[in-house]
Amino acid sequence: MENDKVATIKLYPADPSKYKEGSNHPKYTGPATVNGDKNFRASAWLQDDKAGNSHISVSIQKKMAPTEGYKTNNNNDVDDQIPF
Repeated sequence: MENDKVATIKLYPADPSKYKEGSNHPKYTGPATVNGDKNFRASAWLQDDKAGNSHISVSIQKKMAPTEGYKTNNNNDVDDQIPF
């Protein structure tokens, strides 16, 4: 029998101290494997729909590289002749 798994997710309780206060941080987070690629992260929230039924909403996204999304401070273009 062929393995038909497309995604595997492991969820653990999220550490709220890693998120901004007041943000909609996930209740659970963990690693995810999609089509054999382990470079994904899953987040899950406990929510209620309009009818009041509880459910878990899950999001999967590619892991960000540590410097991705941040501009490095490169001082090579600083002109030291400015008097302030």
